[in-house]
Amino acid sequence: MSANMNNHSSRLEKVLLSKSKTYGVIGICGVVGNLVARVLMDHQHNVICTDLQDSDNCPFLYTLAEYNPPIYLSNHPESFFSSSDYIIPPPSLSKTSKMFKKIMKSNSQLMEVDDIIEQISPDKPVICITGTNGKTTTTTLLKHFCYMIGLKPTEHGFKTLQGNVAYIPPLQCRLKGDIAVVETGTEGEKGDLKFTIERCRPSCGVITNITPDHLNNGSNFMQYARIKGELLEELQGKTVVVNSDDPTIWGLLSELNYQGKVVTFGVDHAPEGVSKKICWCKREIIIKETLSGLGYYECQCGLKRPIPHYLAKNITENTFLLQTPQEVIEIEMGISGLHNVYNALGAIATAHEVLNIPLEDIKKYIKTFKGVPGRLECVYHGENLNLIVDYAHNPSGVETVLRELKKPMTN
Repeated sequence: MSANMNNHSSRLEKVLLSKSKTYGVIGICGVVGNLVARVLMDHQHNVICTDLQDSDNCPFLYTLAEYNPPIYLSNHPESFFSSSDYIIPPPSLSKTSKMFKKIMKSNSQLMEVDDIIEQISPDKPVICITGTNGKTTTTTLLKHFCYMIGLKPTEHGFKTLQGNVAYIPPLQCRLKGDIAVVETGTEGEKGDLKFTIERCRPSCGVITNITPDHLNNGSNFMQYARIKGELLEELQGKTVVVNSDDPTIWGLLSELNYQGKVVTFGVDHAPEGVSKKICWCKREIIIKETLSGLGYYECQCGLKRPIPHYLAKNITENTFLLQTPQEVIEIEMGISGLHNVYNALGAIATAHEVLNIPLEDIKKYIKTFKGVPGRLECVYHGENLNLIVDYAHNPSGVETVLRELKKPMTN
C-alpha cells in the first residue's frame, strides 16, 4: 500500500484538534475561511492562511489585524502545504477540483469545517434570533443590552456583511466573547435553518414574525413557516421568546408540540387594517392588523391571540407602557415606529427572562440605542425636507416604512 493511500485511509478516521499542530486554512478571503481561522486562533491553535485573491480583492483582511497569522495571497505556495499538518478547505470546494485532489495527495490531513464545529463548543450562552423581518434590529438591541451590563457578545466584524445563514452563525458563536446573540436566517429550503441552528447549540431562541415576504411565486407559505419552526424543534425543553400577535407563530407551537418555556410579546394598539393568513387548520384566519401580518385574531379551530407576557400599551412614536406579569414600567426608546416597538419587546423579554437584567436597567439602556444603520435612518432633517434611508427589501418591510412615513416626524 502506497504512502498516499495510507494517508487517505487516515482521513477516514476522526480528526482531533491539537495545539501542537498547524492548521492551514484555504480561502481566507472568503467569509467562512476567515471565520474558521479566527475561531481556531481564538482557541489558541496555530494557523496559516492562503487564498488565490490578492490583497486588493481580499475584503476582510482588517478582521485579522490583531491576530497577524502568516497569510499567502495570490497563490497557494508549496510552503503552505508543507507547513500545514491539517488543511481546511472552504465547504464550497468541489471534491473533483484540482485543489481538493492536491490536498488529498499532500502529506497534510484533510479537516472539514464541521470537524472544527464539532470539537470546539460555543462555551457560552447562545441566543438565536429568526423571523422574516426585524431580526437585525432585535439582535443588535439585545447585544446593546449585553454590552451595557459588561458582557461581550461575539462579533464577526464584517462591516459590509450581514451574514445569517449556513456556517456563519455557528462559527460566530465560537469566536471569543461572553455570549453569542446571532441572527439566523434561511434560504427557504427545508433543513437549512436546522443545519445552522443545530451547529449553534442555542440555549434560547427568538422568533420575530413569519410572513410570506421572502417567498418566490408558487412557494408554500406553511412549508416556509415549518422551516422557521426548525428553531423550535432544536429548542425543545429550553426557552423561546415569540411574537404571539402572529397567528402563524402561535399556532406553530401547537403544531410542533413544543415543550419548553414560552415567553410571549405583543402590542395593545388600534388595528390599522385587515388581512388574512392561512391557519394551521387550513382555514383562512382574519387578522385585525397592528402591523403587516400581526394583530388580533381568532380562528374557528380555537387558535386565538393570547394576552402577551410582555405587552406594550399607550404607544406613541417612541414611548410605550410595558406591562408584564410582575410590573408595569414606562419605556422610552431611542428609535421610533411601531415595528421597532415589536423589535424592542422581543429584545426586552429576552434580556429580562434569559439574562435576568432588571427592567429598570433595561429602561435606561434602551434610551441610548440609536438603531441600526439603514433601518428607517434619518440622515437629514430640515424645515422642508427629510432624507431617510431604509433597506426594506420585501412587501411587508416597504408597507411598514410607508406607514411610518405617513406619521408626523419629530426632531
